[in-house]
This record gives sequence, structure tokens and C-alpha cells, in this order.
Amino acid sequence: MIDLVKRTRIAPTPSGFIHLGNLASFVYTHALARVSNSTLMLRIDDLDQERFRASYVNDILDTLQFAGIHCHQEEFTQRERKSLYASALAQLRNENKVYACKCSRTERTANLSHCACLQDHRSLDEPGVQWKLLPAAPPTIEMHDWTRGVLVYPFPEEMSALQVRKKNGDPSYHLASVVDDIHFGVTLIVRGEDLLASTLGQLHLAAVMGWEHFRSIQFVHHPLLLDTNQQKMSKSSGSASIQYMRAHGMSKEHVFAELSRHVGGSPSIATLEELEEELLRIWGS
Repeated sequence: MIDLVKRTRIAPTPSGFIHLGNLASFVYTHALARVSNSTLMLRIDDLDQERFRASYVNDILDTLQFAGIHCHQEEFTQRERKSLYASALAQLRNENKVYACKCSRTERTANLSHCACLQDHRSLDEPGVQWKLLPAAPPTIEMHDWTRGVLVYPFPEEMSALQVRKKNGDPSYHLASVVDDIHFGVTLIVRGEDLLASTLGQLHLAAVMGWEHFRSIQFVHHPLLLDTNQQKMSKSSGSASIQYMRAHGMSKEHVFAELSRHVGGSPSIATLEELEEELLRIWGS
């Protein structure tokens, strides 16, 4: 039987305390789930155990409760789905669609997809190697945009040799995220606009794997909230965290008003419903 349920997700990484930018994305996703009559699930992307802290997971849950955002389904750990990731990696290996690379992150950033590892023909079983897709991406790729329909983008060069397995043997963020979205039947993905290139890379990965469902998913890439230095908010900027604001006496109404101000909305916003309508008006619905 075909699953006709429409489903979207909030999928934070527990690598820091939730800030205003994260909350804006949560609220916007909650609003889009409502207007599209989609099931909203919470997925904790905790595969990166080096940055994982239980306190960060608790902060995610506490912030959602504080904001009044209720999810219909909760999945708390990717570690329980490692067999799914291993199966995807085995498929890529068996179909000769990956190669072994020893480049560091700095070298990868400097050389993008161009490194000597492809010509070195290293063994995929060599210790300390990552696995990358063979650089055979198309010149353009299609993406289903939530409001604008099918869009065609030039394929970003930095995604043409996409990492699918890290040097420690764990699946990469890109592979795990695609596998999870397919596994849970996600039909709408909401992300910050800084992740557009990642989306295009993941669409390419899905095409390589033959996963047609992922290629039919609709995407929304919303604007980012900026800090006082006009830089993207990060989890290391403590003063922007919801935890910091609450500890310094800010009520939910004050937090919502501050978030609205950051996106260019009314400073008199006081409820979740009002904030959702403001984001839908400013960012689009």
C-alpha cells in the first residue's frame, strides 16, 4: 500500500544550545506543517558523537516545549539506524560508485573535488580513508521548490565528489540525512538557505542510489537570522541562545517578539500563532 501521508521534520543536531535562528526554523516548519496538513516529526541527528551532549538534547526538547511546538512523532537517535546507513554504503561500494580519499578537511576545502586520491586507487578498506562519490555529477540538477515548483540549478562543484563515509567509518551527514528522510517518508524539507548546496548534493546522491522518492520531495530554504555582527547565528554564540535569554528573565512573549524583530516583523508578536503567521507572511507560505 502506498503511504499517502504528508510528512515534514525538525532535525536538529545536538551540538550546542538552541538559538533564535534554530527556533525560527522550528516555528516556520511547524507553520508549514499546519498549512500543508503534514505530520511533523522530531528527529535528533546525533550521529556525530564527538560533539554530542545529552544536555543539548534536553535543551532541544525543553525549547520546543517552551515554544509550544508539538511533534506527532519523535525519533531520538540515529545510532539505532546504523544498519540502514551500512546497507546504503554497501550498495555504493558494490556498484563501484565511491573511491577512497585521505585528504584532510582543509585540503578538501582548498581543492574542492580535485585531489589525487581518485587516481591513487586506494583500497576502501585502508584505515583512515573517507569514501566519496565518484565525481560524475550532472551540469544541472532539478529541485522541487515548495512555492516556485521545479527549479533547475547549476550543480555546485564542491558537491560533485560528495563524502558518504567519514574517516572513522561512520556515515556522513549527507548520506545519513538522505537515508533518514527516505526511511521516514518525508515529503517536505525545511532548511536554511545556506544549505541549498547541500540539498543539491543530496539530490545527486539520491539519483546515484536510484532513490526516486527523495527526488520528489519539496524543499523550502528560508533566510538566516543574523547576529549583531551581521553573521549567521551559531550555537557558539551564547547570548543568542534561548537558554541564555530565559535565564536572563525573558518570557516566551519577549523571545517571540525578539525573533519577530530579527526577521523584520512586528515587535508586538506575543503568541506562537502570531509568530507563525508573521513568518509565513515574510518568508512565504
